[in-house]
Amino acid sequence: MDNSTDNSYPGQNFLISYLKKQSTVTYRGFLTSYRNNIITLLSSYPDKTDLDNIWANNFLNEVKKIFMDKEIFKTLNDKLILERVQHKKFFQIYWMQLIKEYNYKNISPNLLYCYDILCELKNKPYSYLFYKYTDNSDYFKYSRDPIDLFTINSRLENNEYSDIDEFENDIRLIFHNCFTNNNEESEIYYLGKALECAFNKKWIENPQIKQKEKLKRNFIDDKNNLSIDFKKQKLDCYTKIANDIALVYNDIIAGNIISFKKILKKTLISRSRMSLLTANEPVLQAIVELLLPLEFRVPELCLIMNNTAKKGHGKFGFVDVFVLGNKTKRNYVCLELKYISLVGLLKNINGKQSKIPSANNLRELDEIIENEDEESLLRRQYTHYVKETNEYKQTTIGEILNNGISQLKKYMNTIAKGKANNSEGLCDERVKVTNSDSNKLIGFIIIAIGFHRIIWKSINEMQINYRYDKIK
Repeated sequence: MDNSTDNSYPGQNFLISYLKKQSTVTYRGFLTSYRNNIITLLSSYPDKTDLDNIWANNFLNEVKKIFMDKEIFKTLNDKLILERVQHKKFFQIYWMQLIKEYNYKNISPNLLYCYDILCELKNKPYSYLFYKYTDNSDYFKYSRDPIDLFTINSRLENNEYSDIDEFENDIRLIFHNCFTNNNEESEIYYLGKALECAFNKKWIENPQIKQKEKLKRNFIDDKNNLSIDFKKQKLDCYTKIANDIALVYNDIIAGNIISFKKILKKTLISRSRMSLLTANEPVLQAIVELLLPLEFRVPELCLIMNNTAKKGHGKFGFVDVFVLGNKTKRNYVCLELKYISLVGLLKNINGKQSKIPSANNLRELDEIIENEDEESLLRRQYTHYVKETNEYKQTTIGEILNNGISQLKKYMNTIAKGKANNSEGLCDERVKVTNSDSNKLIGFIIIAIGFHRIIWKSINEMQINYRYDKIK
């Protein structure tokens, strides 16, 4: 229905009132002044996709009736056209927010309860794993019905759920996909169980759900209750792991990496001995990212290290993982990651080996290194392949550590310069840089040698006058 062609339409009275009372009239001014009135009228428009055109036509029709002078009408018509071009973004946001507010005010109590549950789930420190999947992720390859919290939130905002059962089905589909596509011993499986536990606890608080569950329990055979204690123990375990990860994050931004080192080692040694043959820095980086909340970590943070250099010749630098602080603790942490392959420790300078190592050989070396004193460990010779020169290079673990410390210091000094504006600094589109009171910048280099040994060093803290926020 196009209301602009009707003799009368909802809201005509206050549009006429605005045009007669105001000495200077604009379409934008009308929408702003009568925002609350317009919200109450949205129920009159089943199709809300063309509201801006409808009300712009209403505005011009009333102008034409009230201001008989053709020159005045032409002036206001031209002004409206220009206004809609210059402030296109304003009108898009205006109607989007109005519709969102209208939907929220008219949502059923049960679906409103769904909003509360979704908000609580998103606030869990490990919910980032289930918030938004990318199109090229393995999740979409292996899931017949992919779903995430972001999609559920959009469906709620767009009134796509007719009842709470549809909402529950989507939430439980997230858990089903998680448990189907991941090994029971994997971290994401544990965290999925923890999120499911949080959902079940909140979901059952709804009176309508309580009644349904009460009726359902009347049909449950007593013998099924034998597994309740076991299931509770598993859920308690999953929740503990999730809480441990949240604690690790809080420790890191406070400058304490001990708990992070423990959970990283625990994760590494849970991998199969066969994976010692193929483990590398990308594997280590992926594991570290998994142990940090998505909203507070930025992998491969891009920096301009030398503005006069050419690309590929020292112009850019990349921090392995940049950890953002939260609202209560505005500290920032740079993590420089190194992985020492056990295969590389066995190689000669020419890249050959006197003996092809088996998984068992590597596991034995892994266990020896776990208890080796650090001084001896740092003197160990290490051979690795250099892609740029197409050759094998021999060094020591100690040299890798020292070079990493030097590199990390350069990164921190560059970050401390703020945003790169024709000079050195941070130039990553994922991070917003603003001036602020003094904050703390912390650095750690972490070297994993095989799966059983991790060494780390901290870099002197720096005071910075910038704030870094992840752009969502």
